[in-house]
Amino acid sequence: MVGQDVVIEAHVRDEYPLSKGLNAWGIESFAGVPLLNYEGEVCGVVVAMDSRPREDLEEVQDAIKLLSARCAQELNRLEAVESQRRFSALFNSAGVAMAITDTHSFKYLEVNQAWHDLFGYNEEEIQNMTFFDITHPDDIEISKSHTKSLSSNEIDDFRIEKNTSTKRAKPSMHSPLSIV
Repeated sequence: MVGQDVVIEAHVRDEYPLSKGLNAWGIESFAGVPLLNYEGEVCGVVVAMDSRPREDLEEVQDAIKLLSARCAQELNRLEAVESQRRFSALFNSAGVAMAITDTHSFKYLEVNQAWHDLFGYNEEEIQNMTFFDITHPDDIEISKSHTKSLSSNEIDDFRIEKNTSTKRAKPSMHSPLSIV
């Protein structure tokens, strides 16, 4: 019965005689619909119970299906918010320079404090900067080739060791990069 809708129009206590709650509350009819998480796994059940027999439980079941779907959407939204919160905490507290860029223009959307510390640019300065602005001229073509393959979904990620420059020290430094 796990993961299936359950409808009992009358005498639900006869079906589950050992249920203290059903007996204590005098429940006669029951409709239940599984609550599914974003992976399609049952994480709960949405129920409607009544102390009298009901002949319209199919209508009630349809209503709780809608409620179950709405509850699932809200659970998924809350899980996404929590996931984003955890990601942001990790991103912002990472001891290594990290950046999020637009996949087409490669403009910086967000960088962490370690990135600011390493490259020396503030938030205002990076507004119009791209991934290539800190790339040494000798490494521009290989970087563009990899990023083009990434943005056209030919590859999922790439790793490259390239020369980069910082605001404070224009001479380049050797930086290993992982791009996903």
